[in-house]
Amino acid sequence: MLKKNIVLIGMMAAGKTTIGYKLAKALKYDFFDIDSEIEKSENEKIVNIFQDKGEEYFRKIEEKVCIDLLKVEDCIISFGGGSITNSKIRQMIKKNSFSIYL
Repeated sequence: MLKKNIVLIGMMAAGKTTIGYKLAKALKYDFFDIDSEIEKSENEKIVNIFQDKGEEYFRKIEEKVCIDLLKVEDCIISFGGGSITNSKIRQMIKKNSFSIYL
């Protein structure tokens, strides 16, 4: 199987979103930011999700959003710092994506 996506991983403020947008434009790929996608799916800011529902709930939503996006082809995905600690997410990245740590 050919790897179809590029995943950007790194700490907060490392430039994942900035580089992701530019790279996606150059490659004519779609760009997704995991944090933004989680906020859209929950219709709530991440800080509020953590405060109101807790980290365990957030990590379940994060896993679903990440795995769903990793099934999309030809895209750049910016991952939050904690998402890479999930083994299911790491397996999906390894299966169909190139990963770059910033």
